[in-house]
This record gives sequence, structure tokens and C-alpha cells, in this order.
Amino acid sequence: MKRNGDIQSFFQNYEAAKRRKVAAEEQHEDIVSNIEDEAVHSPPPVHSAEIEFDIEDEAVHSPPPVHSAEIEFDIEDEAVHSDAEIESHSEDEAVHSPCARPYNIERLPPDPGERIHISEYDVDDQDEVRRRYIAKQAVQPYAHNFQVRKIYVPLWEDIYEPNRRSRRYYEVQTNDDRYRREVYLGVIDQTIQELDNRIDEVNTELLICMSALNPLNSFASYDALKVMRLAEFYPMDISSTDLIRLEFQLTNFIDDMRQDDRFRNASNIGELSIMLVATKKHVLYDLVYLLIKLILILPVATASVERAFSAMNLVKNKLRTTMSDDHLNDCLVTFIERDVFMKVSEDDIVDTFMAMQKRRVT
Repeated sequence: MKRNGDIQSFFQNYEAAKRRKVAAEEQHEDIVSNIEDEAVHSPPPVHSAEIEFDIEDEAVHSPPPVHSAEIEFDIEDEAVHSDAEIESHSEDEAVHSPCARPYNIERLPPDPGERIHISEYDVDDQDEVRRRYIAKQAVQPYAHNFQVRKIYVPLWEDIYEPNRRSRRYYEVQTNDDRYRREVYLGVIDQTIQELDNRIDEVNTELLICMSALNPLNSFASYDALKVMRLAEFYPMDISSTDLIRLEFQLTNFIDDMRQDDRFRNASNIGELSIMLVATKKHVLYDLVYLLIKLILILPVATASVERAFSAMNLVKNKLRTTMSDDHLNDCLVTFIERDVFMKVSEDDIVDTFMAMQKRRVT
């Protein structure tokens, strides 16, 4: 039975069916008692043929006996109603009852503008209302005229009018001068200036030389002179003799890369290094492959240095300005690699410290 069914009418029907069952049992008992009384006060015996004839007449004219199983079946049929009947009875009673709810779950308004808030529904009906609206899927209001607003788009040749500001703080200029020269170009100039302040000329040149080995669009940005300049930034890894050998390798390297179809799908330097190892060409162009490895390691090395300097600003504060370099180095190692040192137990540290030298306890 559904939650919105009328429970009172259900029990009323059950009580009525129960009374009919009791009445049927009493009627059955009366019939049995009458048969017994007739058997006691029956007339003198007659012939068997006459008895059979009378029994057949009574069987023809008497109603069929009522069995208990049929009585229980009738009671269950009358007591249990279908969901449709219960809903119909509940809707009829909700319409005519004075305490009826001001909404009907079966007829929820489809227009979002006519819907009531979910908190205004009864607590027992809120979940059902949500499920029914989800089943309806997305709907739009109909027969509603939305207000059409025109968006003002200023012309580039018009005089600039400041929004919610006094004109005396702005010079007379066109919209093109205001938005293009002061806003757009001004933001670009500030960005370039900030990059120049953070990245010096050496780092800028290093980044430009690194882009010369970019394999995108069949090495469109390749430049052998920039690659040679990149090799000069690593004198400890590439000697002067290696520079001469690198120049000969670059002559064959670019032609080989552009003719090999396997390198056409490479879009960055990382994929280029993978393809060189996969095709065994990192052995043939060993110096070029060394430069590519140095390019890939550079961001990681730079980040480690930046991390060390940031940690030093936290470790070497005003109270630790007199510490020696060895002590500072040990503190930085434990601070930077604190994830590893957190796994070491304190007992192991104490035992190691005590095993270094015997000390007198004071």
C-alpha cells in the first residue's frame, strides 16, 4: 500500500468484511441447527425411494452450502483493494475534506514559475515530489514573453565615457586609444617588464636556444647556431673537441629527423628523446642526445635550487645568524628532506648519538 493511501478507509472496509464473515458463520450455524431439529422431529420413516426423491428436491431448491475457504477469500477480496482504488478514494476524500493539502502530487505544475518551494510540501511528500520532477526532466516556461535587452557596443571612433567616474580624471580620447593603447598594450608591457625583472638576459638566451631543438612542425624552429650556443652553456659536460664533433652531427641530424616519418608525430623535446632511444639513434647522435638530456634536467635542477634558497630563508633566521656552514648544511638537509627523516624513529637517533662518544651525564 502506498504512503498516500487512506488508512482509515482501509480499516473500515476490513471491519465490515469481518462483520460479514461473522454473520456468514452464524447463518451457517443456524442452518446446521435447523437440520438437526428437523432430524429430531422428523415424521416416521418412509421408503428409501421417497427419501431419495425428497433429498433430490431439497438439493434442487436449497441454496448451495457456504464453505469457510470461500468466506475467507471473499473477506480478503473485500479487505484488500488495489492501489488505483485507494488513490481514487484518497483523492476524492482530499477534495471534500476541510483539512486537504493545497497541492496534488499527481498533478505537479510543469512551469517552473508556478512551482512552489520544496519546503512547503509535507515532509512525507518531499522525496516523492523530487522524484517526480526528476522524471519530468528539464522543462522551460511556456507562454512567457521575456524582456529583450539591447547591449550597447561602443564604436572605436567615439569619445571614451568613463563608467561611474568623473570625466575630469580622464583626458579626452577615443575608445580605441583607451582600450587598445592604455589597457591592452599597457597590460602586455607590464607582463614583459615583470618577466625581465624575474628572468635575466642569460636565462632568456638559454630558453631561446633550448627552443631550437623543438621537434614541432618538423623542426620549424631549428637553428644550428642556437644549438651550438646552447652547448657553450655547459663547458663541464661538452669540451671544445666535442663542439667540433657536435657541428658535424647537427649537419646530418636535421636531415635525418625530417626524412624519418617516425619523428613527425613528436610534439615536444621529451617525445623526441623517447623516439631517439626507441630508434637507437641516440648512439649515433650522442652529443645531441646529451644536450636534450641537459635541457630536460634543467627545470628540475632549477626547482631544487629555488627550493633550497626558500628553505634557507626559513632555517637561517635572526636567531641563527652565527651558525657555521656545516651546521647550516645539516639543518637544511633535515629540513628539505623532512619526509625521509620523519620515518626515522627517535630511539634510533638517540642510540646513534650515544654510540658516537661516551659522555658524562651531568
